[in-house]
Amino acid sequence: MTAVEVNLIIKKIVDTFVEKYHPDKIVQEWFERGKRDLESAKLIYVQKGYFDEVVFLIHQAIEKYLILNKYLLSLFGVSDFRDLQEKLKEGELP
Repeated sequence: MTAVEVNLIIKKIVDTFVEKYHPDKIVQEWFERGKRDLESAKLIYVQKGYFDEVVFLIHQAIEKYLILNKYLLSLFGVSDFRDLQEKLKEGELP
C-alpha cells in the first residue's frame, strides 16, 4: 500500500468520524497539523533546500499521524490498521 493510499484511507476515516460523532474537531485538527508540517517541509525544501529542517518537519508530521492513528484505532475498537481495513471492507463501519 502506498503512502497516498494510506492518507486517503485515513482521511476517509477522519471525515466519517467527524461527520458521525462531531468531536471537538480534535481529529481533524491533528490531521491538518500533520498536513501543514508536510506542506511546510516541501516549501522549505523547494525554496531553501534546508534538508535538516525538512527531515524534522516530516518526522513531526509522522508523529502526528501515528498519534492520530492510535487514537482512531482505539475509537473503532481495533488493534491495528489491517483490522480497520477489514471492518471497512465488511461494512462494519460507516
